[in-house]
Amino acid sequence: MMSRPSPTPIYTLRGAAAPLNTLHFSCWQGNQPLLFSGSGKGSIHVWNLDSRRAERVLDGHSGSSVIWVSTLQSTRALVSQGRDMRVCLWDLSEGRAEVSESLWTGSVGFCQCSSLETGQGTWLLACPGEQTEEIKIIALPSKTLVCSLLPKAKLGMVMCLKLWQVGPIFSDMISHRVLTKCHLSKLSITLHPPSPLSLSLFSPPPLLQSTQPDTGPGPLLLAGYEDGSLLLWDVSQRSTLSRSTSTCPEPLMCLAFDPQRLKGVSGSSDKNLQPWVLDENKNLQLKDPVTLVNPGISQLCIRGDGKLLASAGWDHRVRVFGWKKLRPLAVLQHHADMVLGVAFSDHQDPRQRLLAAGSKDQRISLWSIYNEGTDTG
Repeated sequence: MMSRPSPTPIYTLRGAAAPLNTLHFSCWQGNQPLLFSGSGKGSIHVWNLDSRRAERVLDGHSGSSVIWVSTLQSTRALVSQGRDMRVCLWDLSEGRAEVSESLWTGSVGFCQCSSLETGQGTWLLACPGEQTEEIKIIALPSKTLVCSLLPKAKLGMVMCLKLWQVGPIFSDMISHRVLTKCHLSKLSITLHPPSPLSLSLFSPPPLLQSTQPDTGPGPLLLAGYEDGSLLLWDVSQRSTLSRSTSTCPEPLMCLAFDPQRLKGVSGSSDKNLQPWVLDENKNLQLKDPVTLVNPGISQLCIRGDGKLLASAGWDHRVRVFGWKKLRPLAVLQHHADMVLGVAFSDHQDPRQRLLAAGSKDQRISLWSIYNEGTDTG
């Protein structure tokens, strides 16, 4: 039973004229708070949350559906992924709205990319590749192809990704993988012929170069597959550390991970919300699932303060849970079709935090919930 009546959205954004596949906030810089949305007709709307209007509409994917948008915290750069098999980098500085770089992924699926900042203006991108189960790790902005990750078993299409960096608390648990003296030449990496994806193939990206002993091991990747498997990859070693298979062999549609608490949750086309943890031996351990009323989860998102989890449902609803114990808190009912994406804002002032939901009904709803220190469980 819910702890309080379902709230209503504080406002709704209209005008995309297409299903809203993906959402991303950029509010932390203290400038104009923005919300980016990617639509099924290939447009990226830049919504000004003060005026509640789209201040710009970007088109860099030739009408193909945009399935992922994100920004770099250290720059004004926007990155977008479309089903035209391209990832585009946008220069939005000084009012610009142009594609500065693009790279070809070869993937026509719906798996969203995942990014990880490795320094000022440098980052890694994990994206689905040309082969069904392939994941490419690319260093940007150099567009260096670092490696390709292919599981030994046949797991089907890669469905969802989360690239992350081990924090200092967890680094001692996997200290044998510290890259203190590791160079790219010593890694087991698949080298590819020159292509638009590999402009400086033999120049190791900063994150994989030698590091100080206290920085911990290199990047890790969580990947969900079509057969329901969840794999933990060591990117620098191009090897799997752990594999967990759900009790229900449905495709893993989405996942969210909390690197501070080393726990995550995944969703699929069934009714189960499946939590899991990463133990001290780097093993993925499944916990008791939470059963929903209706099947189908499009996306999951954890709020930045680690208190809330939101799910985008095929049943037109957004469900909000306390992240600590996955206690149901609210069911948000507003949309007339399936909800495709959810995102929490990154406002510095906790009282201004928002939850956005994008739907197949071509609308974005904005909600202000659990911002006043309420016990979320």
